Amino acid sequence: MRWVFVIGVYVVSVASIAQQIAEVREQFHTINNEERLMAFIELTSEIDDKKATPYIEAANMRMAKYTANPIKKMKYFNDGKKQLELYIDKNPFDIEARYVRALVQSEVPNFLKYNEQFNSDVSYILKNIDNSMLPPDYKNIIKETINQLVKKHQL
Repeated sequence: MRWVFVIGVYVVSVASIAQQIAEVREQFHTINNEERLMAFIELTSEIDDKKATPYIEAANMRMAKYTANPIKKMKYFNDGKKQLELYIDKNPFDIEARYVRALVQSEVPNFLKYNEQFNSDVSYILKNIDNSMLPPDYKNIIKETINQLVKKHQL
């Protein structure tokens, strides 16, 4: 009887984590102003799922856009960049992390010199997205977004 309870708790917690990461994915793509960015940061502050890390760090980097202080701008950007790169170094085959990095690298100004992996990330994503374990609807979002980036950057 105890095992049934333990298994039940595990199933519920796995379903909860899956719902949380789905919410993170959805909300990440709606960030277009400071209010939504702050709501996203609040949403992710309680999440204990490493799959959310790239999204969280990209949001931290985006905080630079909404501060006037140049020192704070660089701190937000560099801290988020460092954590995102550490995550990708530990998880080099995480397609979502490479997708998030490609999104960031496509948006940052060239003078920040944070675009070295853009082409390799895009190539990796396009080559491996169909075989990933991501939900089909999210695969489609990634494909559409990456194809738009390819057109935009004339790759």
